[in-house]
Amino acid sequence: MQTNPMVTQTLTVPAVRTSGTLGYPTNRLISTFDDWSSLARAVNTLATAGIDLADIEVLHGADGLDRFGSAGLRRLRLPELGPERDLLCAYRDALGQGRYLLVLRQPDRLSQSLIEALTTNGGHAIYFFGRFAVHSLAP
Repeated sequence: MQTNPMVTQTLTVPAVRTSGTLGYPTNRLISTFDDWSSLARAVNTLATAGIDLADIEVLHGADGLDRFGSAGLRRLRLPELGPERDLLCAYRDALGQGRYLLVLRQPDRLSQSLIEALTTNGGHAIYFFGRFAVHSLAP
């Protein structure tokens, strides 16, 4: 069980990975969540749908910003990236504003039901970072 001081209730959330450095998010889907309760609902929905919790990472706060914004992006040469540079900077800014990032590693299939599981629970700015392209899945 995990609690968050921003939420007055205790939410049951499966254990997800929250440590390690995230570099360029190849073969990862990233979604932004504005609050803890929305993220918790999304993680539970994904787990119920059969997504392996080992493939879900959650980034938030100073630790998330360090992993994504500093440690991960510092090694990248952002000026050399194309439009994904703006997306990665927007994700970094979202973390700085107190939002949450859900990172799904190597989704087997990007089904409409997967996207709906995220959007109906408050997920937005959903993109899949493939090896050679970035795909917008939901605004």
